[in-house]
Amino acid sequence: MHQQLCVLGLAVLMGACGGGAGAPAAAAPAAADPAVVRTAIEEANRKAVAGMNAGSFEAGMANYAENAIVMMPGMAAMRGTAAISAGMQGMFTAMDVKDATATTEDVTVSGDLAVETGTMTMRMGPKGGTLVADTLKYVTVWQHQADGTWKIVRDINNTNVAPKM
Repeated sequence: MHQQLCVLGLAVLMGACGGGAGAPAAAAPAAADPAVVRTAIEEANRKAVAGMNAGSFEAGMANYAENAIVMMPGMAAMRGTAAISAGMQGMFTAMDVKDATATTEDVTVSGDLAVETGTMTMRMGPKGGTLVADTLKYVTVWQHQADGTWKIVRDINNTNVAPKM
């Protein structure tokens, strides 16, 4: 259970970019500058992590496209912003998240898609309980939107904490 809840925390990481969810996708400029895209993604992550550390998931939700899918081990895929929001709300009702940090390791851009790989560290545990340190790894697919923002369309992550047998 701890493993599943920790990896749910990563999904919050990805949701900080401004703008409304569900905007139609538009093709990125043919020569999208990977450095500019990476900067936008890192800023979105910074905002999401700040929200996580404040005990909030709302800032993080703005980064998901309406058709986003979040996939975590041991759980059914959360499809669409309503399901993702419900999952985040449940997590933040039950869990405390502290000292979260995110590191984007790589961003590959092709057309209107960008694939980010990275890691996240945090301490997480039941409200008022003992917090456990964890490091997560993730792959997130972002899509360029008509309003110029990048939104998450696919998000998959897992923890480095081994399951208890």
